[in-house]
Amino acid sequence: ATSDYIESSTYFPGLLLIIFFCFTLLNLKFIWASVTGLIIIFSYMIIASENPNIPSDLLSYHFFFVITVQIFGMTTNYYLNRQGRTTYKFNMKLNFEKEDIETYKEKLENLVDERTNDLMLLNLTLKEEVLEKEKIFNVLSENEVKYRNLVENSAESMVVLQDSKLVFVNRSFLDFTGVTNAYLENVTFLDFIHGEDKEKAIKKYSERINNEKMHDKYNLRLINKFGMYRWVEINASRVIWEKKPASLVFFRDVTDKKIIEDSLRESEKKYRTFIENAHDSIFLMNERIFLDCNRRTLKMFACEYDDIIGVSPVEFSPQN
Repeated sequence: ATSDYIESSTYFPGLLLIIFFCFTLLNLKFIWASVTGLIIIFSYMIIASENPNIPSDLLSYHFFFVITVQIFGMTTNYYLNRQGRTTYKFNMKLNFEKEDIETYKEKLENLVDERTNDLMLLNLTLKEEVLEKEKIFNVLSENEVKYRNLVENSAESMVVLQDSKLVFVNRSFLDFTGVTNAYLENVTFLDFIHGEDKEKAIKKYSERINNEKMHDKYNLRLINKFGMYRWVEINASRVIWEKKPASLVFFRDVTDKKIIEDSLRESEKKYRTFIENAHDSIFLMNERIFLDCNRRTLKMFACEYDDIIGVSPVEFSPQN
């Protein structure tokens, strides 16, 4: 009888154990697991106290077993709940970070799109600028070729003077002087000026460089490599050449003109000498007005040269 009672008595705590593990495996919150465990213990104590036939050692065994299982179940449930809270917090944090990442991703995509559009616009602008610069460069290159051809093939000689050096000359100057570009590296422009005209050339050049006279026009003599000189008409102006002041000089050969002018002056001198030394009165008139006369005429009218020029002969008649 006692054995049957023990078997029936052990069945009851086993059933309680199954129930306890059920609420533990259901992952109840710790507070509810604790309350449930206490309810089970007190229920077992009430039922056991109503049955005086249960031996005290068996009752102690059952109490120890139930309390041990309760403590173990509560501890297990506590760690399960703690792990669940940790997992929940981690998942929440992960969700927040995912949302932040998505926000940053969206902002980054928008920023990339904006930068891409800006770069595309900038690229288009740069292409247009490159094309425009290419057009300008082509035009400048074409104009440079035209200008160089114009300068090189000009009948007038052209040079650029800077620091007394010939930094640029055209072909006409080389032909005029009979020198080469290599020869010009070791000489100054004064080496091509006639000795009697060097002081004049230095003065004119200094006035242009110092802004005292921007443009100038005068004649002087240039010497070629054979030592022969030719009269040239200089037309010079101040310019900026490679960021430094310089003198742009055009000149043309006026030797023949100079010879003709000298011949005319010589002829005029001879004519004047002949007229002045003539024994007869000689004068030049235009519409009854004296334009010129010799000394014999002045003596005849008993007047000075300034008194007769521009005056009618009537003014010198005996009646007046």
